[in-house]
Amino acid sequence: MTMVAGVLLLLGAAFVAVSALGLVRLPDVYLRMHSVAKAGALGCGLILLGVVFALPSVAVLLRVVGAILFVFVTTPVASHLIGRAAHRTKSAQWERTIVDEWTDEQ
Repeated sequence: MTMVAGVLLLLGAAFVAVSALGLVRLPDVYLRMHSVAKAGALGCGLILLGVVFALPSVAVLLRVVGAILFVFVTTPVASHLIGRAAHRTKSAQWERTIVDEWTDEQ
């Protein structure tokens, strides 16, 4: 079990690191938001699963399932709201952005 826990914890940490790298390196708020929402939520889920395998008990399992559900439900909503707020405040887009689906002009 500790081997599975270690692999899940390392994989989750790798996804969180990629998420942080995307936050620093990507050119605009929309791409940064996408990186943090997707890779961050997956990394958090993997780390929490690693905790379940490292500390096998029903209490830990129930708490982790609740935390994973919370993260996977709130992350898409939060990233959508951040993107919508950025669009309403006319945040600058990357110059290679081709389609803006939130504008009425197409």
